[in-house]
Amino acid sequence: MIEHMCDICDGMTFEEADRRDELLIAVNGWMACQVEDGTEPGWVYTLGIHPSFGHPELICIDFPFQQDVQVFLVRYLAGWVAAHGVVDDAELARLDVELVPVNREWFEDGLVASWEHHYGHVPEVGQFVQILPGPSWFENGDTSARKRLDRPAPDAAA
Repeated sequence: MIEHMCDICDGMTFEEADRRDELLIAVNGWMACQVEDGTEPGWVYTLGIHPSFGHPELICIDFPFQQDVQVFLVRYLAGWVAAHGVVDDAELARLDVELVPVNREWFEDGLVASWEHHYGHVPEVGQFVQILPGPSWFENGDTSARKRLDRPAPDAAA
């Protein structure tokens, strides 16, 4: 259920990608979009969770490990949402993550471009939550380096 952005670069047409995305969402209720923009580790977000299950879309960005960990977390938590409608607080605590609402300013530069293309608009307030890693995800427990999407984007503060 992962869309690799390189599919277009590898020759898939936008129409083919759109049909694939529609099919994945129709069958599963959601899909994940994996973004690799030359930075490590990129980010992963969902399409379809909100309209299918009434839960905000999930985004995982700048996790302290490789992108495969982000992919796993998004798929795992999306599975919880698909099965239960919400992610249990005890499960979030077990994983040492929290879900925080994404500040709309983060969407101004195409952070979720495939989502915007699919739905034809920028996400509304409350349509996305960030999977935010807790202290156990960091070698020294220091979470100060986390990219927090619930706060204004750095460019917006200028």
